[in-house]
Amino acid sequence: MKRFAIALLSVAAVLGGTRGGVAADGVDVTDANAWFRELGRQARQTQEDNGLIRFGRRLDQLEFQRISQICPTGTSYPGNNCAHFVSHVLHSGHGETCPSGASVSVHDLFVACPQVWKLNGGTPPENPCLIFVAEQGVAGAASNGMDRVMGPGRRHIGIYMDGKIWHYSNTRHQVEQATVAQFRRFYGGNVDLFCGQLTTNWRQGPAFR
Repeated sequence: MKRFAIALLSVAAVLGGTRGGVAADGVDVTDANAWFRELGRQARQTQEDNGLIRFGRRLDQLEFQRISQICPTGTSYPGNNCAHFVSHVLHSGHGETCPSGASVSVHDLFVACPQVWKLNGGTPPENPCLIFVAEQGVAGAASNGMDRVMGPGRRHIGIYMDGKIWHYSNTRHQVEQATVAQFRRFYGGNVDLFCGQLTTNWRQGPAFR
């Protein structure tokens, strides 16, 4: 095992270039443990980057599709398919679900997020994340991101990534793209916007593979 580690370190020195035992990326290749940790970190980062690329492509492919094309059972909830769409994308089964097991309630997804922040302006602090828009006073979130509440009233949900929001239009009955600014104009502009952090299960689920 020791010979194997030394051989790998030698390869790293040759391929990566070293100065005084330090590789070009700043890792001390004389420390086998540190080098293996760095290899693992780079592998995880590559896996995450590839997952985000695949996720973005899937969202693009869903644009203009109807919920009957997305839900395996073809189930539709007239006027309330926004959460249904998001849940099929993320494979979320929190709370009330359709026959195929996808959540159909905006509220259930709102409380399922590990953290929720109110967006007073600018871009969401997470990328990707869930975006919630609600009439003013319908929902609220504490600054710690942990405490939140959503009452009855008009609300909508989409998936934010790289400056765009994919959501299901309940009036045009299809998946569409919007900007954060366009989301702010929902319900006449008297709204609150919230960013919901994706759960670990969502980030490690089929949508990112």
